Amino acid sequence: MIRIDTIKLKAPIDSLVDYSSDHKHLQQTEKGVLIADKYVFEKPAFGIKSIHIDNLDNSIIVEASAKALKSNYYEMININTAEALVGAINDSGRIKVNYELINQAEVLKADFTQNLHPKQDLKNYFSMLSVIPISDKYTIDNYKAKGNAGVVYRGAQKTFKERIIFYDKSKDIARDKELKNNVPNHLLGKFAGVLRVETNMTQLSKIRQYTGKTNSLIDVLTSEHKPTLQVFDKITKNIDLRLFQEWEGMRLQDIEKLEGRKQIVKALGYDIGRIKNFINARVKGNTSRYIREYRNVLMNVLQVDEKAVKYSLADELRELMKAA
Repeated sequence: MIRIDTIKLKAPIDSLVDYSSDHKHLQQTEKGVLIADKYVFEKPAFGIKSIHIDNLDNSIIVEASAKALKSNYYEMININTAEALVGAINDSGRIKVNYELINQAEVLKADFTQNLHPKQDLKNYFSMLSVIPISDKYTIDNYKAKGNAGVVYRGAQKTFKERIIFYDKSKDIARDKELKNNVPNHLLGKFAGVLRVETNMTQLSKIRQYTGKTNSLIDVLTSEHKPTLQVFDKITKNIDLRLFQEWEGMRLQDIEKLEGRKQIVKALGYDIGRIKNFINARVKGNTSRYIREYRNVLMNVLQVDEKAVKYSLADELRELMKAA
């Protein structure tokens, strides 16, 4: 089932039943021609990020997150919670729309999301994800949200943005005071041990590609595709995971350098973040080559010592994404 954390919708003005006078009227002209005419509702409600009525385009634009669902927050935005989302929009008191919006709206952007419950400590999966071989078209970074842990894959493509994030959802919730004030604690407890996976799509063509349908809300929500799994497979596909025979054809000085780096990797707890800090503190200028070389050493060490374990973790995540 498709599940979405954050969504931006565009619906025809026919979906609008009523609206509040509590709005800003923004107009813009160019050479005497009106090119923008909008009613903008600022900070509409918890989980409803923005609402505006476009008087020129005769449309409504709503950006919302699964937080608006409150008691259904864990379930996120899906075909079964779509009516609850419409209810949350109406409860904002800024606009009132009819439930036909579900059939009339178009998805402009979406964060396709899954809550996974893996078997092991989440740090084991983040360790695996940070060193598993990936396509050269992507980079790996630590998830940098304050007080959290995780891994981010980013595409290097210039024509579109592609990103998938793996992080500890319980830590994300722990620092969200507003969420705690709006969602009962016993429901937030469902996120204990959850590995959250999100892939962000902001282009209509990519939404169609990964859902296999049109951009209509009803088509997206009824799609049987798994966007997070599709992106993960795309990033990790066609990677040769076979181990090379160590030391074969190597010079003594290269062997010594390799084994020295192995010891540094081990001393830093096989943690790519600590390794980056170690390098940055000792190398002036561009450190990307050193980081890349140390990442390869780390990857090889883990493959040699824990190959079966590490790749079984990747397979486990794939199976969880298939089932979610």
